[in-house]
Amino acid sequence: MFRVIADKLGGGMIRNDLDAQHVRMMKSIRRQSKCDFPRGATRNGIVDGTKCQASERQGNLFSLACIAYTANGLVLKEGMEMTNDKWKSFLLFIRQYLALEEWFHAENDKEEMRQAHRKIARVLKLIQDLFPRGDGTNGYNIPKMHGMAKMQYDMVLFGCGINFFGGRENHHTKNL
Repeated sequence: MFRVIADKLGGGMIRNDLDAQHVRMMKSIRRQSKCDFPRGATRNGIVDGTKCQASERQGNLFSLACIAYTANGLVLKEGMEMTNDKWKSFLLFIRQYLALEEWFHAENDKEEMRQAHRKIARVLKLIQDLFPRGDGTNGYNIPKMHGMAKMQYDMVLFGCGINFFGGRENHHTKNL
């Protein structure tokens, strides 16, 4: 996602302005008394996904959503050369994607999880429409997209997404 946004924005004044807005937004979010806002990273810019943890990417996406709803955020729309309809889809996508990430890690009723297939499919379709993968790639025929589509089924069987861990096993800690 962030790579497509970065490619569309380029490296000029628009991107610098967006990064400055991101720094201001993150400072403002940190001053809030609510502690459950996702923390973003300000060290590399908002759309630079390198050297960034997943939780920081979520914070950067939240910051991007906040910026997009401000008057100064229209710089993003202009930089990405989006029509009004595409911009509305983009704003809807950001809200839905952030909600989906939270929903994956929440404890949900099994019947609610069974009914969520269409909403998850809608978010995945918006990813494909708004952030097309470049030439010479396999498009969105990748394991990560397939895994996201199957997440709802696995949650019905095994519980919330927090129970799934795709990292390295910690066998070395068993003997402690």
